[in-house]
Amino acid sequence: MSDLVFVEQKPMAGKEHPIQPGATIGREGCDIVLADPEISRRHATMRRLDNGVAVEDFGSTNGTYVNGDRVSGVRELKEGDEVRFGNTVWRLETVGGATQAAPPAAVASPAVTQAPPPQQAQAPPPPPPPAPVAAAAPAGAAQSGPAPSGRRGDVALPAIDAPSAVRRVLPAVAPGQAPAFAAPSTPKARGTYGTVATRTEWTIVCLAIVAVTLVLLIIFFAV
Repeated sequence: MSDLVFVEQKPMAGKEHPIQPGATIGREGCDIVLADPEISRRHATMRRLDNGVAVEDFGSTNGTYVNGDRVSGVRELKEGDEVRFGNTVWRLETVGGATQAAPPAAVASPAVTQAPPPQQAQAPPPPPPPAPVAAAAPAGAAQSGPAPSGRRGDVALPAIDAPSAVRRVLPAVAPGQAPAFAAPSTPKARGTYGTVATRTEWTIVCLAIVAVTLVLLIIFFAV
């Protein structure tokens, strides 16, 4: 025969309360004590009838409700009914009434043949470096003899001490001797070099011209 129990819905969902005929329910000094401020000290009691279970209210302040209806006296319950005491809600459920079917056996999945991982393609070897190409000989040049060495085969390297238009190469001197400087063979024309005396004369002439101009301007404006 299946057993009936009260399964709490809130505030502690899932907690089971076995049916004990004559057990009192309340906030203090009862067989089942519920920590709910909306429940009276002696709120209700459980009853077992010949064909089921019932709940009886003790005239509590906030009342006992079955499926939303307030109970007056004894109220017979059936499976699935919800009983509320204050803020606490119980549901009458059957425990052990139906045998749970065994879970279906897991279907074995066909074996999957795992393909071997593909081999990593090897990179082709780098091509060999190209062979150096010999410079073509100029047209009409004789091909006899080995190729000339140096920067250019047809032009000789200049001497290290050869003078150029940019710099004048000094002759090599022995250690301890000062290099000799020779005066230029042809003297330059007068006026090529600017001397201090020449610049002074021109400065005096310019100042005199400026002074005469100022005197003439003063006379002109005075008249």
